[in-house]
Amino acid sequence: MTTSFYHRVLYAPFVALLLGWALLATVAQAKPPQPTFSPYVWDYPTEPAQPQSGLTELETALPEAQAEAVESQAGVAESQPYEFADADARPEATQLLNEVKSLANKLAYDAGSLKSYAQNHGMSWQSHAAQLNLIRERINAMGERLDRLQQIQPSAAAWQQQAIDRIHPVALELADHIESAIRHVNEHQGYLFSPDYKNHVASAHDLALELTDHVGSFLAYADAQQRVNHLEEKLGIVQS
Repeated sequence: MTTSFYHRVLYAPFVALLLGWALLATVAQAKPPQPTFSPYVWDYPTEPAQPQSGLTELETALPEAQAEAVESQAGVAESQPYEFADADARPEATQLLNEVKSLANKLAYDAGSLKSYAQNHGMSWQSHAAQLNLIRERINAMGERLDRLQQIQPSAAAWQQQAIDRIHPVALELADHIESAIRHVNEHQGYLFSPDYKNHVASAHDLALELTDHVGSFLAYADAQQRVNHLEEKLGIVQS
């Protein structure tokens, strides 16, 4: 039976379509489909806000402050007797040590909060950064007072000089741990449960408590000594 031209024309597209499907199926078998990846997108800004440490001010300012103190003391020695400078430095040193004690108490509390953050994996890195910035501000404020204490240290009382020598290295070590913690948050926001970070935070808390204890003990000693002197004067006790 013959097929009309009309039927041949209708049949031809179907043949071409079937051949096309067969060709596509062959190519698909020869080349397996490529998997589609959905890359994980970090829920952080591309350039996260960096909690600038500023902690180097606590260390680099000290040599400069010491040099300025030497020049200042030389000028004072030329213009007024040393006894006047000595008497003037003692109340200022006591006031500065009281301010250091207050800052150390706040640092111990803030560092304790940060320590609890490090033990809670649900806390965001922004919370850590905010707390570290607060601690950094406390340390820098303490650094300013320690700079001034070192300037007047030669004119301070003996117990004040010992207090400055005792608390200064502890404050610097505390600053080092906080600076390292800030650097870790800047570089590894998603890994705040690492042992290194926890160690820096815990050490900072311990040092803040140690600092509070040192300053408080020296101030308590000075207060007790003042009361003893007052009682000796009142009772007319003469030390041999």
